[in-house]
Amino acid sequence: MTSKHPTAPTHITRNKCVTKFGIRREDPYSWMKPADWQKILRDPLSLDGEIKNAIGLENAYAETVLTASPSLSREISQSLKDASRLANLEVGVLRGEHFYYESKCELGDAVFKRRHVATGQEMVMLSMAEERGGKPEAKLAWGGPRLSHDGQLFAWAIDETGSGDFAVKVKSLYTDQLIVNDLHGGHGGFALGKNSKLLFWVGKDSKGRPNTVWRRDLETGTDHPCFESDDLSLFIDVKTSASGEYVFIRLLNGEGSEVWFLPSDSLTALPRIIEPKTLGHDYEVEYWRDHFVIRTNADGADDYKVVRAPIDSPDRSNWCELVTHQQGRYIYSIHPFREFLVRLEWRDARPHIALMEAGGREHDISFDDDAHAVEILPNQQYESDFVGFLYSSPISPPKLLKATHSSKEATPMLDDEHAISFDHSRYSLLRIDVPLPDEEPIPVTLLSLKSSPPKPFQPLYLYAYGAYGDIVEDKFRPEALALVDRGWTFAVVHVRGGGERGSNWWRQTLKHGKKRTFSDFVACTEYLIQNQFASEGKIVAHGMSAGGLLMGSVYATHPHLWAGVIAQVPFVDVLNTLDDWESHPLGSTPFAIWGDPRVEDDYRYMASYSPYEALKPSVYPALLTTGGVADDRVAFWEPLKFTAKARIMNKGTAPAFCKIGLRTGHLGDVTPEGQLEQNTVFLTFAVKAVRGQWD
Repeated sequence: MTSKHPTAPTHITRNKCVTKFGIRREDPYSWMKPADWQKILRDPLSLDGEIKNAIGLENAYAETVLTASPSLSREISQSLKDASRLANLEVGVLRGEHFYYESKCELGDAVFKRRHVATGQEMVMLSMAEERGGKPEAKLAWGGPRLSHDGQLFAWAIDETGSGDFAVKVKSLYTDQLIVNDLHGGHGGFALGKNSKLLFWVGKDSKGRPNTVWRRDLETGTDHPCFESDDLSLFIDVKTSASGEYVFIRLLNGEGSEVWFLPSDSLTALPRIIEPKTLGHDYEVEYWRDHFVIRTNADGADDYKVVRAPIDSPDRSNWCELVTHQQGRYIYSIHPFREFLVRLEWRDARPHIALMEAGGREHDISFDDDAHAVEILPNQQYESDFVGFLYSSPISPPKLLKATHSSKEATPMLDDEHAISFDHSRYSLLRIDVPLPDEEPIPVTLLSLKSSPPKPFQPLYLYAYGAYGDIVEDKFRPEALALVDRGWTFAVVHVRGGGERGSNWWRQTLKHGKKRTFSDFVACTEYLIQNQFASEGKIVAHGMSAGGLLMGSVYATHPHLWAGVIAQVPFVDVLNTLDDWESHPLGSTPFAIWGDPRVEDDYRYMASYSPYEALKPSVYPALLTTGGVADDRVAFWEPLKFTAKARIMNKGTAPAFCKIGLRTGHLGDVTPEGQLEQNTVFLTFAVKAVRGQWD
C-alpha cells in the first residue's frame, strides 16, 4: 500500500560528460559541487546560491514526510531514550587514588571527571556542553581525551567547525586552568610527554592534509617541527607509549606502515625510524620491559605476531619473536603494563583478551555471550596490576570490568549497585555463519524478542560497514533494542572489508577485490530470505561512510531486496571524488584502498561499481541519504547528487530523501539531542518504508 505524500524536489540538470580510458560517463548534477568547496569546508555557512537552495528543498521535503506521523516519531524517540539509559554508565579507569571517568550530564552531553576514591571529591576536567558552546558540529577527536603519565595534565582535541580542523587544548589538573588554548587548525592527533613538559601534535598543510608533527615546550609555549612528511598517500598518527617513555609517530595507509620514535621528554631529540615502510608490511610499536614490542604481519604473519626489539637497534633484523603467528588468531592490538602484556585478539569473529606475564605464561578471559564486544580502556596506568575494559553484547548493557594476570575471571571494576536492571531473558541472540563457496563463512548476528524470533514477513534491519579493516562490534545498541521491542529483527552482517576474521578478511577487498564486500552483503541477505529469517520487501539496509558505498551499490544493483536503504554520509560518487584527489583533504591516501584513478585497470574496476554511475532506470525502494556541508571525508554533494539521480531513475513510487546538515561534518550533529533526532529519523524511515506508508 502506498499513500500519497508531498511532491519531491526536482533539480535542474546540466550534463557534464567525462571520457577517460575510453569510458564515457555523464554527470547531470556536477553543479552541486561548489567551485570554491575548500572555502566552503572552512566556512560552511558561506555556502549560498542554488546549491544551498537545493539542500533547503531536500531538507524540507524529508522533514515534511518523515515527521508526518508525529505519534510514531514520539514512540521511537522515547524507546531510544529508554534504551540509551541502560548504556549510561560511568566509563573510566582507576589511577592511584583517583577514578578518571566519562559520564553524562542531564542533557546527555559527555562530562569528563576525576573522583577521589576515598573522599568522593570530584573535579570536572571537561564538560562537552560548555566546550561546544552551542555548536552542534563541534566534536572531540576520535582518540578522545588523554591523561599525562604523571596525572598532571588532561588534554583533548576538538573539531570546532565540523570540517576536520582541530584545536588541541591542555589543562593542568593541579590548577584547573588551561595551559594550552591557542593551537588551531591541527589534524587532531596529539601526545603528551612523560614529565608533562612537552606536547606533540599533528599539523596540516593548506589543503587539510596531515604533514607535520610539532613539539611544543609547555613552559615557553613555543612550537617547533620535529617531523615532516611530503608523502600525500600516508596518514600520520602520534601517541605516547603506555609507560610514557617514548612518542611514536606512525605513517600508514592500506599498503603498509612505518614508525618513528623519540624520547617523550626531550626538547631536541630527533625521531629515529624503527623499520622503513615496505609494500604490504604493517606494524605498530609499544614499549615494555626495556624493549620495544611490535605487532607485525612480517614474514607472512597475516593475522599478526608480536616481536621484541632492542631500543638501540630496533630494525627488523633484530626482531625476536615473542608471540607466534597463528592463522585464525587475529592479534588486533597490544597493551603493555609493567608486569604483563595484554592482547586483544579476534578468533572466529569474536573478541578475546589474553594476558601474558613476563615469563611467557598466559591465559584468556572468558565471556558468556555468544556475540559480544570488548574495548580496552584508554589512559590506564602502566603500573596497574589489572587491565580495565568495557564489555557489552546485544543483550548485555555495558559493564566496566577488570582482569588480573593471576585470574581467568573478570570482575567489576567498581561497585555497580546503581546499575539499571535489564531483563535480557526477553531477548534472543543468535550468531550464524553464512556459507560461501570456497571461502570462510560470513558471520551474521541477529537480535530479536524470544517471543518473536526471526521469520518471514517480520521486518529486518541489516547493518554493515565493510572497509579499512574496521570491525563492527556486537555491542549493546539502543537503536537495535528500540526496533526489536517493536517486533523487528536487528542484524549486523560482518562482511569482508572489516577485520572480524583477520587481516585477510579486509585485505582481499582492497582495490580490485572491493566488490566482494557488496556480494557478501547480498549473499547474506538472500541466505536469510531462503532460510525463513526474512522476506523480500521487508528489509531495511543501513551503512555509513564506506558502508554507505555498500548501500549505494546494493540499492542500485539489487533494488528488489529492500523496503528501504539508509546511506549515511555515503561514499557513492567514487570516480568523480577520486579524480579530484589533488584538491581533496584525503589526498592520495584512498588509492591504497580503492585504487588509483590514474591507472587504467584501477579506474575501470572502480567504474564497474561506482554507485552514482550504476543507477539506471528501475523500480527502486525507498532511500534516505545524509550528509554535512562541513564533512571533510565524504563531501555533501555525494549524497545530494545520488538522491537526485535516484529519484529521476526510479520507475516506482517509493520516495527518496536527502538530509544535509548545513553546519555538520562526517558524524552529523554530535550533540545528544542531535544523535537522538538522527536515530529517530532513521528508525522512523525504516518503519514507514516497510509499511509503505508516507503520510
